[in-house]
Amino acid sequence: ETSSSLSSLNTRKMEVTYTNSLIDLVRNQVSSTWRSPVLAISFGVFALWSSYLNSIESVGVFYLYQFLLNLIWMIFVIFVAATIMALLIYGSAILGRSREVILGPHRIEISEDGITEETTTQWTRIKWRGVHRIRANGRFIRIYLSPMSLYLVPRSSFSSRQDSEAFLKITRQFFGSAKK
Repeated sequence: ETSSSLSSLNTRKMEVTYTNSLIDLVRNQVSSTWRSPVLAISFGVFALWSSYLNSIESVGVFYLYQFLLNLIWMIFVIFVAATIMALLIYGSAILGRSREVILGPHRIEISEDGITEETTTQWTRIKWRGVHRIRANGRFIRIYLSPMSLYLVPRSSFSSRQDSEAFLKITRQFFGSAKK
């Protein structure tokens, strides 16, 4: 279960407290897999190649049908593989000493100086120049420290959609100011 609170709502500093669930982490991993351009090109190439091999003597509509069927099959296979991979990655970390850091409570404070994250076992301070990018969708606000490392803030952790949008807006403003 995801829980959170937004303690201050101003333009100089904001703080959010949340707890990620294993489901949040797996959803993030699986959705990140789909955003890979390499994966998208691989889907298309494999589907074309497989369609060609399976229907060398076919033309027209049957070839298109075969292509779409192969593409759907590849998407399904990659989805299952990404889900299993995420469960293995996070499952092993959760069973180990990283459980409190990954699934425990997080407190993130954003200010003009950067981001401060605090868990039950660690405290981290990142300047805005150390932030790689910021992405958001309907479920999460993702603050990437590198292409593979991020703070995953569930939107459900905010008391309202307005608080979530305010947090995202301020975060993007601070990030944008640091990149100028």
